[in-house]
Amino acid sequence: MTDTDSMSKNIILAIDSSGAQLSLAVFQGSGILASRSLPARFGQGELLFTQLQSLMAEVAKHGIVFSQIAAVAVTEGPGSFTGIRTGMAAARGLALALAIPTLGVSSFKAYQLAAVARLPLATERIMVVIDSRRELHYVQEFILNPAGECECEWEWEEAFLASSAEVRQRLESAATPIHVTGDVAELVLDWSPIDIALVARHAASLWARGSGKLAEPFYLRPPDLSQPKKPLREIHFATEPAP
Repeated sequence: MTDTDSMSKNIILAIDSSGAQLSLAVFQGSGILASRSLPARFGQGELLFTQLQSLMAEVAKHGIVFSQIAAVAVTEGPGSFTGIRTGMAAARGLALALAIPTLGVSSFKAYQLAAVARLPLATERIMVVIDSRRELHYVQEFILNPAGECECEWEWEEAFLASSAEVRQRLESAATPIHVTGDVAELVLDWSPIDIALVARHAASLWARGSGKLAEPFYLRPPDLSQPKKPLREIHFATEPAP
């Protein structure tokens, strides 16, 4: 069976909640059967399953039901800690219920795919800069071949943390032009949001080639956890005396 044959038979559900939007899509063969994308910087958990129910109702018109989904693709981050956990939990829950695999796609890769879809093939380098909601951004560079493809699917060691000033310095000192994409407004002049259709297609292609990976959350920094401002109140329950 060829990669194309495998892709045409497998139905992929794709989820992205790693940033400031919530996106869902059902992919089969050469295209998207249905998709949803809406702004959701916060509260993805409340929206995800409502939107998923609406999405599956739409694909039901094509005769597709939950039991026919072959895998769940999900963006792994980096990005919003809560958003990543929301998407990952949903993907794993669905995969467990349906006895199917999860397929991970990094947020860096998702932005790179969206940029490549809009840029001329002559583009050689892409830098993805993702908002960490802190001083340092999440950064990864991609070197493209003449066909606009990149071989660095899972090389996390190439990702790093950098300030806006450090990113600008890197761009100015580069020997060849670098196209910047991502979601940091002060650095990205030509913003290309994550395209859930491209994420789904990419995951389906990897899986068909046998090179996909199980989804795991990807963080470049530990989550910021704060202690409660007030001490937790102790609750003591009265117990009945032993007879």
